[in-house]
Amino acid sequence: MDAAARRRFIFCILALSILALMVVWGEVGQTQGTEDNLYQQIDRALAADKKDEAVELLGKAIAKEPSNISLLQIRGETLFRMGKVKESIPDFDKVVELRPESKAANWQRGIALYYVGRFKDGAEQFEEHHRVNPDDVENTFWYFLCLAKADSMEVARKKIIPSRGDSRAPLMDVYRLVRAEATPQDVEKSVESFEMGTPQRKQAEFYGYLYLGLWFDLNGEKARAIDYLGKSLAANDRGYMADVGKVHLQSLKEEKSK
Repeated sequence: MDAAARRRFIFCILALSILALMVVWGEVGQTQGTEDNLYQQIDRALAADKKDEAVELLGKAIAKEPSNISLLQIRGETLFRMGKVKESIPDFDKVVELRPESKAANWQRGIALYYVGRFKDGAEQFEEHHRVNPDDVENTFWYFLCLAKADSMEVARKKIIPSRGDSRAPLMDVYRLVRAEATPQDVEKSVESFEMGTPQRKQAEFYGYLYLGLWFDLNGEKARAIDYLGKSLAANDRGYMADVGKVHLQSLKEEKSK
């Protein structure tokens, strides 16, 4: 092969290589664009509160990335908030399996475990969460609920997770309630100490009535539980804990109708 022929041959090889790379880059770009578009669709569905659509899209994304703990966690939370508690558990458990060090932060898993009757597992989850969020009275309350269901109120009270102080009114009164140092009336008075119509009053009504509802349910007073959960949601029906209230309220109504 003479010099001219060699140059033509090398040029053809280079041209074919460049063409091949362009095809590969194009395919990668199309794939990446599809994935980005899927994630954008998930974000839009969640932002618009279209939970059914979000779960369907999350399923497609998880099929491509079965070990993506962020996608699994989001789907677990979304399923729970839809009232599909049993369906949420495999995702929450898978997250812990794939990344054990994430367990302590996953309080959402603990709440879901409570609702499927895995009370000991729930208590363990809230005990773990205490390590990273030591003064959260909500965590203390859910730990108490799990132990009370798994064993008894007396045992739960002896093992209460301590809190040095939770700034969200009236959660410290709720803390004293589970410690038998306050009554439901004390929690009510704390709520009513805030001026009507203020953000502080709305927050106090939401948390105070939510946990009074859970308290009365634990003590077998279903009608009062339904009443207080309804008042909690009247103060605030948005956010994860509001959706927990909705799940609990729905379960009580279904139980009442049987």
